[in-house]
Amino acid sequence: MKNHEDIIRDNLASNLKLINSEFILISTEHYIPESKTTKSFIDILAKDNNNNYVIIEVKRSNQSSRQAIHEIYKYTEAIKAEYKVKSSEIKAVIISTEWKELYIPFSTFANESKISIEGFQIETDNNLNILKATKIKPCKTNNGRLFSPIHECNLYSNLENLEKGIESHKKIYELKGIFDYVLIILKGAEFNNEKYKKDLEQVMSNLLGIDKSEFVGHFDNMEVYKYMIYSVFQRLTIEEYYEILKRDKTEYKQTKEYIKYCDFKDEDDILATLENNVLGNLKPWFYSDSSEIGYPAKFANKIIDEEKWEITELIRSSSLIKNKLLTDDKIISETKGLSGIGNSVLQDSCSPNHKSKFIELKETINKTLKNNIVWKNNLKLIFDENDFLKYDKLNIEILTTKNILLSIINIVVNENSLEYLPFYSLEVKNEIENEIYLGSFSWNGEKPNFEKFVNKYFNNEPGNIIMMMTWGISEIENESIFEDLGLTYETYKIKNLIDKDFYILKNYKFKKVSELKNGLIDFINSNQEFIDKLVITHNNHFHKAKIEFKK
Repeated sequence: MKNHEDIIRDNLASNLKLINSEFILISTEHYIPESKTTKSFIDILAKDNNNNYVIIEVKRSNQSSRQAIHEIYKYTEAIKAEYKVKSSEIKAVIISTEWKELYIPFSTFANESKISIEGFQIETDNNLNILKATKIKPCKTNNGRLFSPIHECNLYSNLENLEKGIESHKKIYELKGIFDYVLIILKGAEFNNEKYKKDLEQVMSNLLGIDKSEFVGHFDNMEVYKYMIYSVFQRLTIEEYYEILKRDKTEYKQTKEYIKYCDFKDEDDILATLENNVLGNLKPWFYSDSSEIGYPAKFANKIIDEEKWEITELIRSSSLIKNKLLTDDKIISETKGLSGIGNSVLQDSCSPNHKSKFIELKETINKTLKNNIVWKNNLKLIFDENDFLKYDKLNIEILTTKNILLSIINIVVNENSLEYLPFYSLEVKNEIENEIYLGSFSWNGEKPNFEKFVNKYFNNEPGNIIMMMTWGISEIENESIFEDLGLTYETYKIKNLIDKDFYILKNYKFKKVSELKNGLIDFINSNQEFIDKLVITHNNHFHKAKIEFKK
């Protein structure tokens, strides 16, 4: 006597158009003899109009549906082995009356597997005839920990206000529906308060072109903040942020209209807009004596490195408390953007044999280099053309730039500090081999004229360069400036540093060269007049001395 699943299977097999008009039945209970897998009986094997095999698995209860994904994997491998079929020539379909236990495993398979899969929830009558088949839309599966690059930076003048701020953050994050966050508590470095105020007078004088005497005493009553709460939170989905914004109908409507008007092409831009509005526009707000915007580079470079704020405590919430293997150092590293979330900096390592981490790392590299197509494609070629599984360790460092002029200024005004030099370094090694792939630059030797350059990009006003440093420039403008400076991106391979066994990537192949070059450093060293005028423009606004251009 047939069981219920067999009856549903036979009813479906006789009318596959219920789920897809292109499916043509091959057989039911299709037998695959034992080979690398155990012998298999596929509920329904069909084909589509493109001669792809279609594996259809039928389930009727939550208990049996738990086995569905396991069986799809098993049957897929059986089909590949028996008929020498490619993964791209196989489709899978799961039919079930119950989806409670199946939905998440199905969604994970749909999001991560190379096999195309569809799911249908069916309704049957008393005779198990199929009345209706509703297609199941996979949900977005959890990617684990991913801190948003939109950070909160709140300042406090005393310990009492700091404690109020901590309680405020805990309460308001929960009210806004953000349950996974970290509060980084910092204490300001000791410094000469009077000297700091005098320096501010000089900066304002330089910035506005007004005599310094006009600002004497202007900052005497300025509050000096001794404590900071710098907070980061787990990035949510677009749908989850919209649900949070629905608490304020006006804000929700305006946000939707703004995002539609901007017509963002990048999902990260949509997420950043939603996060800024959830934190900045949606009441209530965090208690603080003062607040500033926060982002990874600011935390790493300005707050920690330049201003020397001291981290005194990390306060975690929810799942981040439960994760006992997650260290404070790892959280700080990710807050600095070293995991690639800020799309400019990445420091990470893995074993290529750790498949999920290796795949994740390649995806992170693509995100970090999304504004640098050349290096991004070069690294893709390197990953595609090499068998990295033979290596025990892979180390990656990336510092890319969205603003080449700002990179040049930072290198020069910080005494030719190479920590601001854009590059990437990909090292792979085992006990026998060690190779390094290095992202660098070439320069064509042309020397740009500063005045013509300023006229073309900054409306003949050098001061607009400072606006560019504050507000940024577009990706297209940055690429155009890059080309006008005579710069291009390059990739080198280093097989042996001591023996100078060097190669450069040209026309998708590595060709041997005698030395490693960095065209950006060559450009800086060979264009003294251009660099001087660029740096003087910077110094006139940010440094104490007012300098005139050389005649």
